[in-house]
Amino acid sequence: MSIAPPPAPKRIQLAEDHDDLALLMCALLGAQPGWCCAPAVASGKDLLEQARTQDADAYVLDLMLADGSVLPVVPALRACQPTAVIIAYTGREPSELAQACLLAGCDAVVVKDGRIEPLLQALRVRLG
Repeated sequence: MSIAPPPAPKRIQLAEDHDDLALLMCALLGAQPGWCCAPAVASGKDLLEQARTQDADAYVLDLMLADGSVLPVVPALRACQPTAVIIAYTGREPSELAQACLLAGCDAVVVKDGRIEPLLQALRVRLG
């Protein structure tokens, strides 16, 4: 009788240009059972380079990165990683950006409001 190996952890890629927030978020995401967080990237350019070389199960994207809005990058990210979950994580009200995010290829928009639980819940629902 052979024992099946445990499933690989769900890999989450974070795109956040504020270093302290990125470190905190990666620690919180990586502490969730069955998840691991890849080192955060700070620009849309770096996000696409990472997506082309390493698969992720989910992407959590700050809408404003070091090189500008991430929305123009989302269609290329979606083409590169068609089955990945893509969540826009923004400090703006979702009503302003939700339609643009969804049209670009995001699966959800979560507002940064000082609580991590809404983001964790959005990921849990979509990652299974």
